[in-house]
Amino acid sequence: MYPWPMMGWLGGFGLFVALFALVCVALFILWVVMVLDCVKRDFPERSAWLAILLISLFVNMYWLAAILYYVLIRTKNVGRMPPPKA
Repeated sequence: MYPWPMMGWLGGFGLFVALFALVCVALFILWVVMVLDCVKRDFPERSAWLAILLISLFVNMYWLAAILYYVLIRTKNVGRMPPPKA
């Protein structure tokens, strides 16, 4: 009936949990990349953004802070800010 054994309600839930875990890991990697970008890049609000990114880890909102940093800092200021130092 189902292509995999235990692919009833419990199997579908396991697939959902695996997909959710994959998304969480991807967002955490995005957060790490954004923290490294914030540390390397020199701009006026650097200390505020670094504090936001680090505090967001402790209140479990790291994914939101990483997405906001990406949208507000990294993509909007591509030509106006100096690139990160190597």
